[in-house]
Amino acid sequence: QHEFFKTNKKDRGRTERGAGGSARSPSYHSEAGCDTDSTQILGEKDLSLSEKRLADMLSTLRTSLQLDFRKISEEIRKEVHELGTRTSALEEKMDEICENNNKMREKFIKMEEDFQKLQGKMADIEDRSRRNNIRVRGVPETVQGPDIPPYL
Repeated sequence: QHEFFKTNKKDRGRTERGAGGSARSPSYHSEAGCDTDSTQILGEKDLSLSEKRLADMLSTLRTSLQLDFRKISEEIRKEVHELGTRTSALEEKMDEICENNNKMREKFIKMEEDFQKLQGKMADIEDRSRRNNIRVRGVPETVQGPDIPPYL
């Protein structure tokens, strides 16, 4: 037997093929050798056509990707610009709120000081009004005005 068709015990029952995966005899390969030049020329033409087609497809893909990238980058630029505008507006608003908060804090502190002063004045006025009051013991509180002299 030719080496191409040798089998071992494990390979029995399988199709007898060589390392190349073909059950054809080696003579087939030598017979096909005469057509190699014409197939090679046709293959080169097909290959050059395929290369051109691939180059065209690659060029189209590259152009398409460039357009997509331009669109995306333009959209990103617009969004970044819009975000910048919104951020600036928010910063201005925050500055305004901070200024108003500081003014209100100053007013609150001033009002607290005024309140403390007014409380002190009110306590003083209450104390002074009590000085002019006379306490009389033994006269019921229900007695009013002209009825007081007989009790004194």
